[in-house]
Amino acid sequence: MNLDFFNDLKNNIEKNSTKKFMNELSDFLNKSEIEEGLYQVIDFGNDSVFLKNTENNKIFEEKHLPEEIKKKILNDYVLKYENGEYSIEQALTDKFMESMVSIREFRRIKDDFLENSGIKKIPENEKFKILTKNDNFTVLCYGEGELNKIEVPNALIPFFANTDKILKFNYETGKFETM
Repeated sequence: MNLDFFNDLKNNIEKNSTKKFMNELSDFLNKSEIEEGLYQVIDFGNDSVFLKNTENNKIFEEKHLPEEIKKKILNDYVLKYENGEYSIEQALTDKFMESMVSIREFRRIKDDFLENSGIKKIPENEKFKILTKNDNFTVLCYGEGELNKIEVPNALIPFFANTDKILKFNYETGKFETM
């Protein structure tokens, strides 16, 4: 009697069980690494959604987003992860979408800022902190004792930057970036 068939069958079952266990363990570990906070939808996979943590800009693949949320979201939607569950932050998503400008408008804003703000006189390695932010402009402070101030159009500031973030101006892109 040829037992190879049964041995092959047993090996395949063990391999598939091990693979399934490893996938489940990986999914669990990925899920447990997710911190409470806000996440921006970056892209969609076959059965997953790619999210960016708005606090640290880390991107990851979320395989366990509920179907009812997946059906309602598009790129750049903002989700909140709290108590082990995601929810759509519609008001914040709307505000984020409204803050976007066209490439042409961005270039105009950036060129005007570079020519008229005095940013060219500030050392390239200078660090900035947010003092105030309104719908159109953000006031940053910098320098010794943070006594110097500069008004910056919001199109040049990361949308999710808040007062506890340190910013640096990137002369190549014409934007401020979080450090």
